[in-house]
Amino acid sequence: SGQTPFVAGVLEEARARGAKTVALVGALGVLMELADVVICVDVGPEVVAGSTRLKNATAQKMILNMISTATMIALGRTYSNLMAGASSHNAKLTRRARRTLASAAQISEENAEKELRECDGELDVALVSLLTGEGQAVARASLQAVNGSIRRAITMRGSPKPPANTTSVHKTHGKGKVDPQALGFSPKRLEAAFDVVCRAVGDGGGTIPGAVAAIVRRGQIIGPRAYGLAVRSPERVAMRPHTLFDVASLTKVMATLPSVLLLIERGLARLDDPLALFVPSFGRAGKDKVTLRHLLTHTSRLPAHVDLWHLGLSRLEIIEHICNLQLEDQARLAQDVIYSDLGFIMLGEFVHAVTGQSIADFARENIFEPLGMIDTDFLPPDDKRHRIAATEYRGDYGKYMWGEVHDENAYAMGGVAGHAGLFSTAEDVARYAAMWLNGGTHQGKAVLSRLTVRTATARHTGGAEPRGLGWILPSGTHSSGGDLLSPRAFGHTGFTGTSLWCIPESDIGIVLLTNRVHAGRNGTDIYPLRARFANAVLAHAE
Repeated sequence: SGQTPFVAGVLEEARARGAKTVALVGALGVLMELADVVICVDVGPEVVAGSTRLKNATAQKMILNMISTATMIALGRTYSNLMAGASSHNAKLTRRARRTLASAAQISEENAEKELRECDGELDVALVSLLTGEGQAVARASLQAVNGSIRRAITMRGSPKPPANTTSVHKTHGKGKVDPQALGFSPKRLEAAFDVVCRAVGDGGGTIPGAVAAIVRRGQIIGPRAYGLAVRSPERVAMRPHTLFDVASLTKVMATLPSVLLLIERGLARLDDPLALFVPSFGRAGKDKVTLRHLLTHTSRLPAHVDLWHLGLSRLEIIEHICNLQLEDQARLAQDVIYSDLGFIMLGEFVHAVTGQSIADFARENIFEPLGMIDTDFLPPDDKRHRIAATEYRGDYGKYMWGEVHDENAYAMGGVAGHAGLFSTAEDVARYAAMWLNGGTHQGKAVLSRLTVRTATARHTGGAEPRGLGWILPSGTHSSGGDLLSPRAFGHTGFTGTSLWCIPESDIGIVLLTNRVHAGRNGTDIYPLRARFANAVLAHAE
C-alpha cells in the first residue's frame, strides 16, 4: 500500500541513524517521503481484488532478486557464472557448494567435499585456495584484504592455477618451498635480513607504505615476502608477494639494455655506432658523434632530465625536441657520467628504428616471454589494477597514479618509453636477475650470450661513478647495494622505490620493490633501507 505503519517506522528510525534507505512499493504513499530511493512498481490491478500476492508481490520479488544478484556480482561473490560466496551450513547449501567447487576447480565432488571440510565449509576460501595454489590461511587473508571479492582475491595472488586436467602455456609461479640451507643461507639469519624490510615498512603508515623482497641464488628464488600496503589511498589494499610495481628506471636495464644488446648480438649494430646512423634526426646540433655506448653509459652529454611533459608535447614531438637539443661542452663527450633519462628514451627509439617494433613489443617477445616473466610488461590492463601498487598523488590530475606510469615524461609518451614505464613483480625481477647471474641463460633458455653479459657488466667509465652498459657498478661508498658488494657486482634502482643488485661471485641477486613515492617523493628512508637489506643478506651467505 506504500503506507504500512511498521515499515514506515523502520524507515524513520533508519533515517534518524543516518542509514541509506530504499523503498520498494506497489503504490504511492507515505513511504515515498521516507526513503532516499523509491522503486514504485506499476503492475496494474490484481487478478483477484483485495490481494497483493499475485502481481505486486511477484514483481517486487523479481526486482529484489535482480538487485541482490547484481550486488553479489559487483562485490565479487561469484566466479564465472557460479554463485561462490555462500557458506555451506546446511544440507542444501553443502550440496550446492560441493557442486559449485567441483565445477569451478574442475575436480571431483569427492575432492571438493574434502576441500570444503578443510576450509570449515567456506566455499570462497576453498575456491581461492585451489585456483591460486595457496593454503587456506593465505586464501582467507586475501579475501579479507579485498572485502570478500573472490575474483580480486584470485587476481591479486597471480594468474589462476590451471585445473589438473588441462594444460597451459605458462606454468604458475612457485614450485614448492625453497630450502634456504640448501642454498647456503642460515634460515634464522635470513629471517633477520627480511625483518630489516619488515621493520622499515611497519604498518604501512610511514614513508614506505609497502615492500616486496626476494633473493635469488643458483636460479632458485627465496620469497617473495610482502609487507605493508600496496595502496593506502583512495582505498586500502594489502601488499602481496605477487603485487605489480611500476619499476621506474629498472626499465632501463630490464627492457632497453637487453634489447639493444640483442640487436648488437645479431649484427645489426655496434656499440660504437652513432645513434644518428639509425635515427638521422638525432645528429642535429652537434650530436652526430654520440654513440650507443655513450648513451648506455650516460656519457653522451645529454642533460640529466628535462620536464618535457610540461610542454604538452606528443610522443613524436618529444623525440623531435630531444633531437634538437644542443649538447653542452661537446669536447667532454665520453668523459663525464651525467645520468640521463633522455639518452634511454632515444635508445628505445633506436630499437624501434632497427626492428620496427616498440620497445614494449620487442622486449616482451625476446626477453620477458622466453624467461617466463608473465607479469612483466608496459601498460598493464585495467583488470590487474588491484594487483598493482599505487604511486604518487598527482595534483594536476587530482588522483593517485595507480596502474599508470608514475614518470611524467613516460606518461606523456603514452606509457611506453626506453627509460620508464615497465611494470613487474619481485618474482619476475628475480627471474631476470637469475638470467644475468647465469651468464645470460635461465632454466635452459639462452637470452644473451655469456660474452655479452661479461661485456655489459664490465667497467666502461672512469672517475668516481663507475658504469657498465646500463648497469651501476660498486663505487666504494654510499652504494644502494650496501657495503659488502664484490668488485664484479652490478645493479640499478628506480625512483618509485625499486632496486636490483646482482653479485656474481656469490651467485646472489637481491630484489627490493617498494612504493615509497605513494607517501610522497621527498622521503629518504628508502636509501639506507636498500643498503641495510643487502648487507644483511650478503653477510651470512656461504
